Amino acid sequence: EIDIFSSDPLIIGEVTAITRSIDKVTLFVRKIRFLEKLYGKSSDKTFFITYGFLKEIRDDALRILEENNVKVYALRARDLE
Repeated sequence: EIDIFSSDPLIIGEVTAITRSIDKVTLFVRKIRFLEKLYGKSSDKTFFITYGFLKEIRDDALRILEENNVKVYALRARDLE
């Protein structure tokens, strides 16, 4: 499931309340790669919208998203407990 999607231009987005698991982030990156392969082009925009990240995964999640050129919108600036 992809929460926000357009095929032309290729825009892919994930919206989640609280990011509790790094698996949520890595699965989203895999979905991006699958859709890029399916449509034969790089995505024009990718973004990940969340209320916040659990502090245990925040740094790794942000690193993975940044490495994959995903724009992050976290509504809560502080880490969640």
